[in-house]
Amino acid sequence: MGKPDGKKASPGKTVYVLYIGKLEKNDKIFDSNVGRVPFKFRLGVGQVIKGWGVGVYGMWIGDKRRLTIPPSMGYVFI
Repeated sequence: MGKPDGKKASPGKTVYVLYIGKLEKNDKIFDSNVGRVPFKFRLGVGQVIKGWGVGVYGMWIGDKRRLTIPPSMGYVFI
């Protein structure tokens, strides 16, 4: 069953995210926007790394989720 407000993250929708980015090996924080402006992006249009798109898909407003993003779904450096 869905949440009553029906605000679910799906392709084409704009989402706003508060996050804390940590390294898996030592839990060291490398980035965070907590206490600042939420990170805004449109889902499913290539604005973010694949791990964010897959990880946020299907979330409802107010949901919390822990994402572990493998290198294959992260940044590609050339």
